[in-house]
Amino acid sequence: GGLRPERRGGDAGDGGHADGDMPVEEDTDASASVAANTADDVEDREQAAARLFEWQDGPLVRALRDGDYFLIDEISLADDSVLERINSVLEPSRRLLLVEKGAGDVDDIQAHDTFRVFATMNPGGDFGKKELSPALRNRFTEIWVPAVTDERDLKQIVGTSLRDPTLVGFTDSMLAF
Repeated sequence: GGLRPERRGGDAGDGGHADGDMPVEEDTDASASVAANTADDVEDREQAAARLFEWQDGPLVRALRDGDYFLIDEISLADDSVLERINSVLEPSRRLLLVEKGAGDVDDIQAHDTFRVFATMNPGGDFGKKELSPALRNRFTEIWVPAVTDERDLKQIVGTSLRDPTLVGFTDSMLAF
């Protein structure tokens, strides 16, 4: 499609073009398509440039759509507004209504069947920690894990967590720190 060069002879004596110009055969359907696509592309770029911000899906939205696991580490440190915002994801309907995209663009996301939320937290009595509301706690299955203090257990945890086997020799130093 588009414009294609067409060679018609080799030199001026046999009907060709000696000055190097090559006649062009125009495919009008393809030309119209290229012009339309170019105009659409220019318009899309102008609209994107006019926006101050552009929405990008974050980890939660991607996990919802793809059916991945989502970990909220230290959930008790999250702002109340954040916990309130993700509340609908933890309800039985497992939906998230995105109105933050701007320009009247609203996206109602239904969680994929395999989507799961995990959260960690330390007890509320620790410095700076708060207790979760009973309503939020009821949306999770709580598993209490006591503090690991046995040195053999700690060495095993550190040893299996290190990806570089040459670092295993530093396990005792890490634990002493």
